[in-house]
This record gives sequence, C-alpha cells and structure tokens, in this order.
Amino acid sequence: MANEVEGDFTHFEIPLHNLPNGENSMFGAGNFDHITPDVQKIFEAARVSMDLHYGIREDMIKKSRDIVTLSKKAIFSLHRTNLNTETPNFNATKKQIEAIIPLFIEMYSLTAKQEIYRYYSIISGALQEFIEAVTFMEFLEKGLLLSKDEILSRYFSNEGGAVFIDDKCYILGILDLPGEITRFAIKCSTENNVQKVSACLEFLRNLSSSLLALNIPRDSKKFSIKLTVLDSSIQKIELCSFSLSIRQKESMSLH
Repeated sequence: MANEVEGDFTHFEIPLHNLPNGENSMFGAGNFDHITPDVQKIFEAARVSMDLHYGIREDMIKKSRDIVTLSKKAIFSLHRTNLNTETPNFNATKKQIEAIIPLFIEMYSLTAKQEIYRYYSIISGALQEFIEAVTFMEFLEKGLLLSKDEILSRYFSNEGGAVFIDDKCYILGILDLPGEITRFAIKCSTENNVQKVSACLEFLRNLSSSLLALNIPRDSKKFSIKLTVLDSSIQKIELCSFSLSIRQKESMSLH
C-alpha cells in the first residue's frame, strides 16, 4: 500500500542544470557533444534508412494515384464503347491500359523485390483498380474472367517476374467487377438486350459460387463489404432481367 512507504516524496527534487536563458532542464543544456561516435554512427545510419524509406513511399503513392486515375479512365472508356457491332473497338481502352504498364514497372523497381511487401499496401490499391479495368474489358470482349496468371503473362511477361500479384489482391480486384457489370447490365436492359443481361447475371452467379467455395471469412472488412456488393449486384440484375421479360411478354401480347 502507498501509505506504508516511509518518507514523503512530495518535495523530492531532481538536480537540474541551468540553461543559458535561465530555464532548468534535467537533461542539461541540450549539448550533445558528449555523444560517442559509435552512437552517432548508429543514428546516422537510421536517418539515412528512414529518409530512403519515406522517399520510396512518397514516390509509390504518387505512381499509385496515377495508376488508379488511368484505370478509372479506362473503365469509363469501356462503358462508352459501342458494343452493338459485330466487332466492337477496344483500341482506345487498350492504349490507356498500355500507358499504365510502365508506371507499375517503375513502382516495382523503386525497391528490391524482397522489400516490396513493405510497400504492398500502397501498391495493392493500384493493382486492384488495374485488375478491375482489364477483367472488365475481358468480360465485355469475350465474356470470360481473366485469371491472375493470365493478367501477369498478358501485361507483364517481359518484366522477368518483377511485377507480381498476390491472391488476396487479385480477389479484391475482381470483387470490384460486380459494380461495373451491374451498370452495364442496366444499360443493356434499357436497350431490351435480354441476351447481354442474362450473360451478366450468369457471370456474377458463377463468380459468387466460386468465391463461396473459397470460404472467405465474412469478418474480413474489405471482403465482407465487397461480397455484400456482389450479392446486391446479383439481385439488381435479377430484377432487371425479370422486368425485361415482363416487358417483352407485354410487347408480344400487344402484337
């Protein structure tokens, strides 16, 4: 108990050094000349390492933002592409995507490969947006889902493995697809295109079933939010498909 301790330390005083301006400090006058060269060397090495780290981090953040911006522009371009022709032209979007590749190469080359995970939280946001763009284009062009290995071989095959995508980042990237596919499906429903709306619905149902097989924990916040969006997207497209079927039957009955 505190009251059992002998002595009163209320007025205990620590010897203080007088500073030139009259103030007192228990650490002396702030003169660090007494620090030994060995200690100075340790902290100088730490300063250099930290400066390098924050310099790399800042460069990566800038490049990541550029990649996200360009990827979003590519997605907007895909939504504007005329798909009601036999051979839709994706050249504009492909050029936008090609402009992104060098930024990834530069970003990954900023540090040694064994150090890249130190900055992967910065890189992953850019990767997810890029994955969303290229997988959305593949869906519109062929109705298929690009795998992680296909993305790497198609866009980064000449980089000697410098660029890599982990499984978590890939899945989070494709989980951004449902929002774009839903927008596309709604657009198709206004054009009374039953076939394309059905293709969107089937694709998302297959994606949902595949993700459920992975047994992704719902307590993971990022996954949970995106899986909820996926479920909502399927419901929206189901409603579009149902409404479109009713409109078609009503139209047929009038004729």
